[in-house]
Amino acid sequence: MPTLSALHNYLRQHPHYIGSFLRDLCLIWWWRLRRQPIVVLTTESGGLGDYIWFRSYYSAIREHYSPKLCRIVAVGMCQWEPLAYGLDESRQENHFDIYRAIESPDRPLKIESLFFRLFRADVYVDFRARHLKHLVRADKCFFGLGFRDAKQYYESANNAVIERWFMLPESFRHKPPLLPIADDGRGEALKRPYAIVVEGGNTQGKLSDTQTLAVVEHILSRGYNIFFNGDFNKLPSIHSTHLIDGYTYQLNEYPTIVAQSEFVVTVNTFVYHLAIQLNKPCVVISANEYESIKLDAASQVVVFNEELQQAYENNKLHSYRPNSSVGLNDIACERIIEAIDSFL
Repeated sequence: MPTLSALHNYLRQHPHYIGSFLRDLCLIWWWRLRRQPIVVLTTESGGLGDYIWFRSYYSAIREHYSPKLCRIVAVGMCQWEPLAYGLDESRQENHFDIYRAIESPDRPLKIESLFFRLFRADVYVDFRARHLKHLVRADKCFFGLGFRDAKQYYESANNAVIERWFMLPESFRHKPPLLPIADDGRGEALKRPYAIVVEGGNTQGKLSDTQTLAVVEHILSRGYNIFFNGDFNKLPSIHSTHLIDGYTYQLNEYPTIVAQSEFVVTVNTFVYHLAIQLNKPCVVISANEYESIKLDAASQVVVFNEELQQAYENNKLHSYRPNSSVGLNDIACERIIEAIDSFL
């Protein structure tokens, strides 16, 4: 009964789910009849930045199977869905064929398990292999070894690495599409030079009031407006004429917003991944995440907390274990401002 109740509630929230379920299965069975390779691609994490990172591999997979026409079934979080369709729907050179959205990687719905049990993929690639690997039946399964080793994937059996799949791109060669800002007046706010400031991320936490105010005032003193994603209550009202509310823009407009900005200051999150792919100068702030940060990117400056910074400088990131009691708020404002000034 609890399972039926959960399914009933889910279908009430997603009234088109059954239709997409049947449509996608019919497509997969049709591809099977035509002997087209089917690749199921997933990562267990739910951050928006993960989708920007994740989508870069669609073209690499298609190139790997060229000249065969392979089909990509992308499995991602529901919160990615507007971003995924906004950036990649009907863009044949760099998009998925089917997008299956799930609510939680920890406890996928029974109906999702059923969906993947009804067909067999040629290849299943899981970026982390934590929660979803039991869902998919495939002739070959490849599991990533974490972000630091994300250039290549290995087939894994009995916890042993037995076969390398293919090399993924050395860099993010496939930039996200720069879609126009809707013609409703919001584009006017972006015509003066502006920097982007993002005060927090889903898993990394938020900057303190003091840190946020110090960063905003320093950038304003340099003559830039600020495209701000965060709590406006932290900032004095005197700044309002120079601030742009980031929450009034659509997710698929953000590549254009980042591309048009002068530079980015952000906690490691969605906007950071866009800045790296678009080669935009970026100060990325992090207290416990380093595996998803491209430490060799020339256009970024990383500001870690002191503990993580020492591990980075001593080349000991491979053995670093984050201290949960040390967070973003332990980073001195002066270090963030110094990082901003390093590329101004």
